[in-house]
Amino acid sequence: MFSTTANIDSTYFIEILEERGLKGDEFDAAFSRIVESQLREEQFIEFNFSINEAQVKRVMGTFRSVAYQILQNYPRSVNVSCEIGREQELMEQIQKLPFVESTALIGIIGGY
Repeated sequence: MFSTTANIDSTYFIEILEERGLKGDEFDAAFSRIVESQLREEQFIEFNFSINEAQVKRVMGTFRSVAYQILQNYPRSVNVSCEIGREQELMEQIQKLPFVESTALIGIIGGY
């Protein structure tokens, strides 16, 4: 888990407020509100193991007042090799891992 804040383009916000004709105290108050709203800290959670969207929803559901967004959700697959004749045993062991959703033996790569 790590935190970050976004950079603020104050020139952009100043131009917008000037276009709207704000001056003096009104300008200062509006600019302060904008800057304050942009300075909020964002928390990022990175999982060390694969986690699917349903698991993320279950975990984040315990934090009801926290909005979240999944930034990266790549399909995951892996190729494994083993001794000839032990493929079924390997598949059964892989399926027991808590982060494995499904397994499939598609074929044998390589020669005998």
